[in-house]
Amino acid sequence: MKKKYSDVLRRYQKELRKNRAIFEEGKNGNVTSLNKPPTAGTMSWARSIFNRIQQPILKFMTKEREEEKDKDKEKGFDPELFANVKNEYKKLAQEIDEYQDSRYKEWKKDIIERAMNFLNQKILIRYKDKSKGTYYLKQGDKVKERFFYRYKVNFDDEFRILIKEVKYLEKMGCKPFKTIINIALQEKEYLSFKDRLNNMLNEYHDAIDSLKEVERELLIEKIEKLNEALYPGIESLNLNSLGIGDYITSCLQAINEFKDVHKKVSKHAQYIEKIIQGIEDAVLIKEFEWDRKEPFTLIEFYNYFEKDQQEIVNDLVANYFKIPDLLKTIEEGVLGTITKKAPQMKEYYYYWERRVYNALTKMILRALITLKCYLTRPPYKNMGLFKIVAEYDPPNVNPIPRMVEIDGIQSRIYINIREVGRLFPRWKDGTCIFPEPRTNPNTE
Repeated sequence: MKKKYSDVLRRYQKELRKNRAIFEEGKNGNVTSLNKPPTAGTMSWARSIFNRIQQPILKFMTKEREEEKDKDKEKGFDPELFANVKNEYKKLAQEIDEYQDSRYKEWKKDIIERAMNFLNQKILIRYKDKSKGTYYLKQGDKVKERFFYRYKVNFDDEFRILIKEVKYLEKMGCKPFKTIINIALQEKEYLSFKDRLNNMLNEYHDAIDSLKEVERELLIEKIEKLNEALYPGIESLNLNSLGIGDYITSCLQAINEFKDVHKKVSKHAQYIEKIIQGIEDAVLIKEFEWDRKEPFTLIEFYNYFEKDQQEIVNDLVANYFKIPDLLKTIEEGVLGTITKKAPQMKEYYYYWERRVYNALTKMILRALITLKCYLTRPPYKNMGLFKIVAEYDPPNVNPIPRMVEIDGIQSRIYINIREVGRLFPRWKDGTCIFPEPRTNPNTE
C-alpha cells in the first residue's frame, strides 16, 4: 500500500514540475485564457494552473492528517518524499500568486487616468477625403482652400477592453476602484452612443458619396453647413457630455435636410438630362425606304427627309428652351433665389452647356454620316435614291433634273443638317439666360 501511495505521489510530482515548466514559459509570453482580455486572461490562465496542482495536494494533505491521528496505522507514503513535494507545491503556488498580484497591480496603477483619457476624447475624428480633392470657398474678400472630409467614431477598442477587464476581474474576486466599476456599468450606454453615431455617419457618407462631381460643386455651401452641424463632435463633445443624444438628433436632421435638397436637384437634373439625351439620340435623317416600288423624284427625296427633320427639331428646340426654367428651380432650392445667373452656379451652367454642345455634335455628325452613306448607295440595295429622266434632243441628251439642281438639293440637305445647331442658342456667359434676338439695323 505504501508503495502504491508513493508511486501516485511521484506521478503528482512529475505533473507539478510539468505545470511549473508551462508556467515559466507562459508567464513571459503573457499567455491568456481564451476569449478574455489581456490582464484578466493572464490571471485566469495562471489561476487554472494553480487549480490543477491544488486539488491533488489537498487530498494528500488530508491523508497525512488522518495518518497523524492514527499513530499505529502504517504510513501510506514516504513522509520525506511528501515533504519535498509539498515544498515544491508551495513554492509554485506562491509564484503564481505573486504573478497574479503583479499583473493586477500593473493594470490598476494607471487605470483611472487611462479610463478618464478615453472618456475625455472627442466622440468623432475627422480626416481629409483625398479621393474628392479640394474646393475653394469665398469668404468675404478672401478665397480659402477647403477639403472634403470623412468622419469616424472615436471609440477606442482599448476602452472596450478596459471595461471588459473590469467585469472579469470583479468576477475573479478582485476589487477595482469604484470609479472604474461605475464606468464599466455604463458600457451599454457608451455602446449605444457608438452605434447611433456610426449609423449617423453612415447616413452622412452616403449623402456625400452619392453626389456627382458637378453636384458637389453646386452644393458646396450646403456641405459646409452640414459639416458645421457635425463640428461639435470633433471639437467639444466627449463620452462624459450630456448632450450626445441631442447632437445625434440634430445631425440626422441636418443630413435629412441636405438629402432633401439633393433629391430635388437630382429630380430636375434628370429632367434636363432627359431633354439633352433626346437631342443626342435624335435621328435627323430617317431610315430610307429601299423597298419602294417607284423611286422618288428629286423634290420628293428632299421632302422625305425635310418634313420629319423639321418636326423633330421643333420638338427638340421647344424642350431645350425649358432647361433654364428647370435650372431656375434648382437655384431656388439650393440658394433661395430665382435669378438664372447665380454666381455660385456658374460651373453648373457650364456643365449643362457642355452637355448640350456634345449632344448637338453627336446628333449632327450622325445625320451627316447617315446621309453620306445613303448617297454612296450600298451595293446590295437595288433601289436608287431618286430618279433622273433623260431627254434626247439630238445631238444632246439632257437629264431631268439637271446636275446643278441635284447638287443644289444635296447642298441644301447638308446645310439644313449643319444649321440645326443655330436653333439652340447659347446662354449668356455664367448664366442660363438666352441672349436677346439680334435685329438687322437695315430693316424696319
